[in-house]
Amino acid sequence: MDCPKCNNLMVFESFEDHLETPRLSRFRGWRCLSCGNIFDPMIDAHRRNGAPFVDLKSKRRFLK
Repeated sequence: MDCPKCNNLMVFESFEDHLETPRLSRFRGWRCLSCGNIFDPMIDAHRRNGAPFVDLKSKRRFLK
């Protein structure tokens, strides 16, 4: 798979999100070896639906 951000090679791997609830903390997706972009079906759905981006450090919401 090619990265939608930089068109370089992506690898399929498992991720853990320690900020989410335990039942949602593990997911599988693609990570770009070059730029580090992470892609999974949930991220793709949110991007297509125009869901706002939340910066976790500042808790600010950004719309695309």
